[in-house]
Amino acid sequence: MTDPIDYDVVAEYYDLYTRADYDYAFFLERVGPGIRVLELTAGTGRLSVALAKAGAILTCVDISKGMLARLERKLEKEGLRADVLCADARRLALDESFDTAILPFQSFMEFVGRDAQLDVLRSAYRAIVPGGRFYCTMHNPNVRRKSVDGVLRGVGTFEHDGGYVVVTGFEVGGDPVVRRSQFIEHFDASGHLGKRIHQPMAFELIDEGAFRDLAAEAGFRIVTVYGDYTPGEFDSESSPVMIWELEKPEP
Repeated sequence: MTDPIDYDVVAEYYDLYTRADYDYAFFLERVGPGIRVLELTAGTGRLSVALAKAGAILTCVDISKGMLARLERKLEKEGLRADVLCADARRLALDESFDTAILPFQSFMEFVGRDAQLDVLRSAYRAIVPGGRFYCTMHNPNVRRKSVDGVLRGVGTFEHDGGYVVVTGFEVGGDPVVRRSQFIEHFDASGHLGKRIHQPMAFELIDEGAFRDLAAEAGFRIVTVYGDYTPGEFDSESSPVMIWELEKPEP
């Protein structure tokens, strides 16, 4: 079993370079007041705060204590409530009590290997009630693979703690596992480098057919697969993402 990506080492900086909100509308249309929601790989709460504001009864799961500490501070600052659980989604054992489970931000790909992927799907299946839905997101490998070329690219430069942070990275592989080297360099106001973090990352490009087989083996019925967050119809050659809507069948 591949070790999970170590997000504790970048928790201080994660919110600087991860500010995406393109999926908010998609999830908020499917999560309303009083809906019991299990959010897997919640991280620092990029999406969690919006779901809590919408009135979801939210349980946030992540394996990184550092990321969850930041999520808890955000919830406290906003006067919001959610259950926050530090746990491995591959080994999650929760009672069948959620209406909806979500795994946003294409993070399912960070579970490398068929066994790990099946474990996550089974965790979600156990946690939701019959008739409940699981929204599982990932990149479309036919599109994402094109950017795996070994070229060092800048993610951005961000003001932080009186200085600035530069984030770069490059990726190799892709058949099917992508190996990413991400670098975070923290400079003070004078431009002197104070800290440099190398964060190795691995994620798997999962083909549509392979995921269909995994979902079926875990017990899910496939409702549909979207190709973007508008949501649009999935096209295997051009859609940037695969957003799987899965249902736990009624007995």
